Amino acid sequence: MKLKILVFLLLLVTKCSFAQFFFLNDSASVSSYYSSGSYDAELRGIIAPAIEHFKNMTPGAKDVVVIDVDETSLSNFEIFRASHYVFDAISYNNQLENESSPAVQPVLELYNFLKEKGFKVFFITGRDYNDFNYTHTLGNLKKSGYSNIDTLILRPVEFKKSTAEEYKSTLRQKLANEGYNFVGNVGDQWSDMAGGNAGYMVRITNYMYCIK
Repeated sequence: MKLKILVFLLLLVTKCSFAQFFFLNDSASVSSYYSSGSYDAELRGIIAPAIEHFKNMTPGAKDVVVIDVDETSLSNFEIFRASHYVFDAISYNNQLENESSPAVQPVLELYNFLKEKGFKVFFITGRDYNDFNYTHTLGNLKKSGYSNIDTLILRPVEFKKSTAEEYKSTLRQKLANEGYNFVGNVGDQWSDMAGGNAGYMVRITNYMYCIK
């Protein structure tokens, strides 16, 4: 049964790749996979080789690993399930204001390892920059266990009409021009890491939506 569910989910993710922002319809298979522990086990299988990779590195002063926020470091699964996998801005903003999104535990474990090892970690998110979003995103990350944040970057207004890939790759290039060396990138979308300056890529599977 688990194999059938996983095949179904993979087909949906493949379909997702053609959409700029595509939410799945309400799916018992998605809900079951996320809530049963199978999704968490899958992510641990993704994170384990990443930890082994970074174990063998000695970080330089400007070596950076980028981590995305939504569905990477923080999970919105419960509000998406409650809204039947249709984006509900009110629920999302309430959760943001309450700073109540839980950590994606395998990613938090990778984060803690990276910090103990001495890597800089930059959180770069597609959330629009404003005081409300910045304050509560930072607060939620800290409450969820990401306690030693080097940098948090939200989407500046000049990138409002850019795709996620354009925004994030341009930003990384700008930071690379300032001397930062990107040795890793952790995200739930390929657009989080496409376009160069990504380093070792850790793709966190997202069966709920995809963004280009």
